[in-house]
Amino acid sequence: MARFAAGRPLAWFDDDFELFPEARREFVERRADLPTELIPVDAHTGLTAEHFAHLEAWLSGPARSW
Repeated sequence: MARFAAGRPLAWFDDDFELFPEARREFVERRADLPTELIPVDAHTGLTAEHFAHLEAWLSGPARSW
């Protein structure tokens, strides 16, 4: 994922959010200068309207100039 999103904004829906907390923290730290939003998803429930509302709010946030 890091190579694919290199230099670009990234929103990532992740159903393994809690499995690799150290790797997630390091990934976010390396992207500190890039818009990055990691959205946890319950693997049993899948994506819901709330996930997309979260994404929409993030995308339309005041700091978005990309």
